[in-house]
Amino acid sequence: MTADSFEFPVLAFGPDRGSLGADANERFYVLRDRRALLTATRAELTSGSRARALLIDNSGRTRSIARIEDLGPASPIWQRILSWIFGQSGAIEQHIAYEFIDEAPLSFESVRTRVWASIQRNMQEWLDDEGIASEGGEPASLNSMLAKTKTAVDRSANLRELFENLDAAWPV
Repeated sequence: MTADSFEFPVLAFGPDRGSLGADANERFYVLRDRRALLTATRAELTSGSRARALLIDNSGRTRSIARIEDLGPASPIWQRILSWIFGQSGAIEQHIAYEFIDEAPLSFESVRTRVWASIQRNMQEWLDDEGIASEGGEPASLNSMLAKTKTAVDRSANLRELFENLDAAWPV
């Protein structure tokens, strides 16, 4: 099975290895296109954050990652040199290839439940620091931010809507 068989965007559930490399929580991330699937930073590869990840594409097909192979640098040489000079070598992108295993499809309700559980366990990624600090307006409460995010998850009927609703709730 190849990357071409995915209908993007793809939702991935993988281990959150934390800063010490120990499995702490399951976290989710979005692979918006083929390039995002076929590249990873050195830090992602070293931490194993994509290892054993469960991938669900927009059509509902579910696969797990059995093996990842590092195919070499995806970043141009000048970027790799600058990253090394400035101590950012973990940010260098690598081309990667996978071996996938087909899995039983998950109901969208179970996907939403896992996304919400991941958000709750990894709140530091979802909190709007500027909103809490009242930059640009009234300070937001943790409860109001979580309620806004929960609504975004709950009103989604499919993966594409889930991504759009989360993007609207937490614009980057």
